[in-house]
Amino acid sequence: MEEPSRPLPSQNPRRLVGAVAVALALAAFGLYVARALSNPYVLDSAEMAAASFGLGVAHPPGQPLALLLGRAFALLPLGSVAFRVALSQAFCGAVAVVGVYALVLLACAHLDSRLRPSLVVRVTLAALAALAFGLSPGARDVAGRPEVYALATALALWSLWLAGQAAAQDDARWAAAAAFILGLGLSNHPLIAGTTGVGALLATLPLLHNVSWRARVRYAVGAVMALLCGAMVTVYVPARAHALLRLPDPHTLVWGDARTLSGWWWVLSARTFAEKNSLIQTSADPGSLPFLFVQELGLPVVLCALLGVYALVRLSAAGRWHVFPLLVCAAGAVGSGLLGGLDPHNPDVRGYLGAGFAVAAVFSGVGAAAMLGRLAPHRYQKTFAALTGVALLVWPLVVAVGESPARLQGLTAPERITRAGLLSLPPRAALLTGHFETAFLLSYQRLVEGQRPDVTWAHMGFARGPGYAERMLALAPDLAPLFSAHEHGPVSTQAVESMPLPVAIEASVPIEDALAQALSYSEGLWHWPPQEGQGDLTGVPPALWPQLQARREVKGFVTWRLYQDAQLACRVRHPARRGLISTLQELMPNDALVKALVAACP
Repeated sequence: MEEPSRPLPSQNPRRLVGAVAVALALAAFGLYVARALSNPYVLDSAEMAAASFGLGVAHPPGQPLALLLGRAFALLPLGSVAFRVALSQAFCGAVAVVGVYALVLLACAHLDSRLRPSLVVRVTLAALAALAFGLSPGARDVAGRPEVYALATALALWSLWLAGQAAAQDDARWAAAAAFILGLGLSNHPLIAGTTGVGALLATLPLLHNVSWRARVRYAVGAVMALLCGAMVTVYVPARAHALLRLPDPHTLVWGDARTLSGWWWVLSARTFAEKNSLIQTSADPGSLPFLFVQELGLPVVLCALLGVYALVRLSAAGRWHVFPLLVCAAGAVGSGLLGGLDPHNPDVRGYLGAGFAVAAVFSGVGAAAMLGRLAPHRYQKTFAALTGVALLVWPLVVAVGESPARLQGLTAPERITRAGLLSLPPRAALLTGHFETAFLLSYQRLVEGQRPDVTWAHMGFARGPGYAERMLALAPDLAPLFSAHEHGPVSTQAVESMPLPVAIEASVPIEDALAQALSYSEGLWHWPPQEGQGDLTGVPPALWPQLQARREVKGFVTWRLYQDAQLACRVRHPARRGLISTLQELMPNDALVKALVAACP
């Protein structure tokens, strides 16, 4: 008896679609793991790594889902804690890449039958579009360090896909699943989830067509309940704050005091950042938005995306409605980026816009599919298909291959600078910081690495926030004169002289002029009692300068600290001003602020 022949992959749609999805996930995860940082980094990365490891409360709105996911990965016996927490975002980045792939296939199903190519072609184009997004600089960046944006993008894309499935299959259970994923997004980054989630809401509206009002109420109640179940993760914030503030820990980061309803709302509403929004918007450049899409995905992808929108709206009766949820999701991502201050030089902006870039990649896959579907009878169809695939990937591949050798793993300058300052302190000293990125790095070094447990550290940037002063004074009563002086104005000479401990102060902490004149300066800190000949002056040895040129955010962290030190030194005519000005001029010779400081400095 003759054995039945095995079906080819193209004859088994589910197997083909699933196999390609698994291959995409593994390839994307491998790429992101290879790029994942192995040390604490600037921006919010060190904070997220430390808060995940210590189960703290990160900066508003708290990001509890990202912290819990990071904590789960921190349990893996693989490398440093920063690397393990970065793996959580690498995993989410891979999930987002597969989300783009799934959305392309779902959108292609709405194309007119005359424009819809074969399944093999659709799967190939969906995979290419997903790779174009996954290889983009922004997607690689947020998936290579401890953050929240890869997770936010993945949740936005999969809630949109589930909502699309609900409409396609006329099944409200898919809508409930989409609402649950959206609720998880609200417990991670409410702004991104709230703005992009409107697209998922629109995608489920066909469920309410031609059903009774009782069914509509039942669907709505079910979706709201699922949303609330996902959002229940935010209960972590008050629960963990209660535990950490009842038994204070000086190293774990805890923003605010979420033990009360008003304190919880202070964290969730991110009011502390909303108050600073006018300052953030001064560096915003909304006009650069269209160019960001081209920089991320390349011109061929953007052109194919426009073609995809046209094919769904003008050439497909079935796809005419389904294009709007995707567009609304992308518009929501753009809106969150504009609200967050669209500075094209800020790496986090790419995270805000992640869902928008992903939707553009989805439309590019649809546009390429429509074009090849129209060319199906053409004798050169295979040639056109190959050229289309090359065009979709050419820019992301060129950018990825041409990436600077100084990747995230090799950028240790911020960690080394803060560690050098910490290790230079005399025994049982008190350290006051004011710059948030310094605090994040120190929190990682103190909590995760156990550096200098004898040093009493207080971050004065938190001092006027809810609960921090009370928590620190319960742990270190000796700091009372410094907190009292800081509450009423700059730290005074009298407050420092009354301290039983040596004191080191970061320039971002307000200091009265008389005190600043009496302090010595070394390793980027101002010391009382004055120290002589202690280490490097600025704490930025020339060996680290190449790293400053490799990444703008690293250079920004270092030069902002130096600029604040130079400002203080010039104001009080401290002898350190000459070395600080000289270092700033070498690092940023054309910066307008540096030039103005040089002109004003005596």
